[in-house]
Amino acid sequence: MEAELAKARAAENAKIEAERQAEEQRKKNAQIKKEQEQSLIDKYKVAKRQRTGDSAIDKMLDEEEKAIAEMRRLDDGIEDERVSAQIVHLEDVTTKIVDYVVQHPSKKNSVRRFFNYYLPTAIKLLNSYDHMDDAGISGTNIDGTKEQVEEMMDKALEAFDKQLDSLYADEAMDVSSEIKVMENLLAQEGLTDEMNIPQLKL
Repeated sequence: MEAELAKARAAENAKIEAERQAEEQRKKNAQIKKEQEQSLIDKYKVAKRQRTGDSAIDKMLDEEEKAIAEMRRLDDGIEDERVSAQIVHLEDVTTKIVDYVVQHPSKKNSVRRFFNYYLPTAIKLLNSYDHMDDAGISGTNIDGTKEQVEEMMDKALEAFDKQLDSLYADEAMDVSSEIKVMENLLAQEGLTDEMNIPQLKL
């Protein structure tokens, strides 16, 4: 009986030790990853934005810095002009989306999916393209996959542009309302004939 208890205790202690070592390794890997990301940010001179104090937005700023550094690394390594232009476009629209959310914090939830899924997935696809490009050979699988990535990036960038445009919907509506009020007031005062101000398409 005592032998069985000792054996059980030894097994439990071994399990605890294995879990401790695994946790220690996870922390070590996380630290290494963080240092690598910071090294990339420094290498590509990604501007560090001032933090806002809003944890959700500040996390988004962290993700933006890492994403831009990775985009610039990919752009350095990929020679294809079409893909290079797509990467530049992706950085531009990402920066503009962040600019808007920093200025309009209430919109942060509107871009959550963009930062949690769409942007990381786009970068993952570009990394796959980069790895296949590095193979330095042409073949059905490599060429076909690279073409798929290029086509998907075109569609994704069109969607990201629409995401940015949608952030301005409330402002566009406010401007349209202000224009309508001003038109009516000017007409009531007899200060103008019919005004032909183009209407915003909302």
